[in-house]
Amino acid sequence: MKPKTIGYYVGGRDNNLTLIRLLAATAVLYFHSYALSLGLGQGNDPVTSIILLPYLNASLGKLAVEVFFVISGFLIAGSYLHQANVISFMEARILRIFPGLVVAVFFCVFVIGLMATNSSYGDYFSSQQVWNYIFRNSTLITGMVYTLPDVFENNPLPKGVNDSLWTLLVEFKMYIFIAVIGCLGLIKSRASFNVIILIASVLYVFIMSIGDAVTFTELKHAEMAMYFMMGSFLYVNKDMLPISFFTLLLMLLLFSLTRNYWFNGLIQILFLSYLVVFLAFHPKVQLPSLDKYGDYSYGIYIYGFPVQQYIAYVWVDIQPWEMFGVALPIVLMLALASWHLIEKPALAYKGRISMGC
Repeated sequence: MKPKTIGYYVGGRDNNLTLIRLLAATAVLYFHSYALSLGLGQGNDPVTSIILLPYLNASLGKLAVEVFFVISGFLIAGSYLHQANVISFMEARILRIFPGLVVAVFFCVFVIGLMATNSSYGDYFSSQQVWNYIFRNSTLITGMVYTLPDVFENNPLPKGVNDSLWTLLVEFKMYIFIAVIGCLGLIKSRASFNVIILIASVLYVFIMSIGDAVTFTELKHAEMAMYFMMGSFLYVNKDMLPISFFTLLLMLLLFSLTRNYWFNGLIQILFLSYLVVFLAFHPKVQLPSLDKYGDYSYGIYIYGFPVQQYIAYVWVDIQPWEMFGVALPIVLMLALASWHLIEKPALAYKGRISMGC
């Protein structure tokens, strides 16, 4: 019997996307429990040390972020193809990412920063660093700012208030990229889009091969952009690609056989991206949908780091399992509030403020 395609299962609400994102966000929180309580490089979580580093050369936090980018690329490509025009598309993307982000930025400045700064309130608010933090992190226009005046300077992982926000800058750049190639008519043509993926793959392999010539940040951004692109590739080609255990096994075999080759990084991205889509849509692995409860993954992600940094600030010598146990309920409550009070109401405005284009 011929296996059904990915496209056969896309379109309904019966998928594990919300669950996978929730698990990925929680995995980031768990991973950061080690880095923020012990310091970077002082020890990895057991999942990273025992499984991920030996087999995938990745940490649990990195893998979780990769999952986010695959899902985002998959859904954003679908969003563009189903929007009436590019303005509607960008309106939807802005309403999804910025309301929650702006509130989280203000939370970092006016709650976390004020409670943790060693400066006087006058010196704190007179610092240009505070206002740069608000403007740049709320707009994603000119890059990110990660520190506030005299905040978390003596933490095990010092100074960074919300280092997780770097991914949102990459994410928003990819939204703009999809909008641009969409306006050029290159995403609605499968052949044209696949040429773009081919070019992006060649560039990615080239960038990885000259790692010493580019910064760690540039390498990290290029890798996440490629995961996003691979997710988009799977959506655009969803009616051509089978979704089956046999195909997944072939991808795993290809990944294993090419581990010592220079292009294995790209094969790993393809394999992991297909695995995410497989786990999200294959009927044999379907679990009860969480959609009716809301999507709390974004809130967990944007509030996790600052909350954990503050816990490390007030609880010296805290252990990773203690950090995770204390942070999880606090962050989950903030994520619930973010979804129900900020994110969901903002999404209700989709379609109300866009103009025809």
